[in-house]
Amino acid sequence: MHVAIRRRLPVEMIEVPVGTGEESNGKGTAAVAKEALSIAKQLQPPSVDVALDIAGKALSSEDFSIWISEQMNRSVPRVNFIL
Repeated sequence: MHVAIRRRLPVEMIEVPVGTGEESNGKGTAAVAKEALSIAKQLQPPSVDVALDIAGKALSSEDFSIWISEQMNRSVPRVNFIL
């Protein structure tokens, strides 16, 4: 990553435990709720939270660059990418 960008957009990766266990009853809703709670505890407002999904909107590198630049120009202190 370019040094100027790295200073303005520090990167930190935080992993949360995968929601598992018998409480999901094989349907997974309780497991997903457990993961969501773990993720929510890690988010630090003010921020822009972006949930990435394989079925979501795809951006080209250029469009993603424009979007990141817009966030920087708005002085957004943190962008959280949720995978």
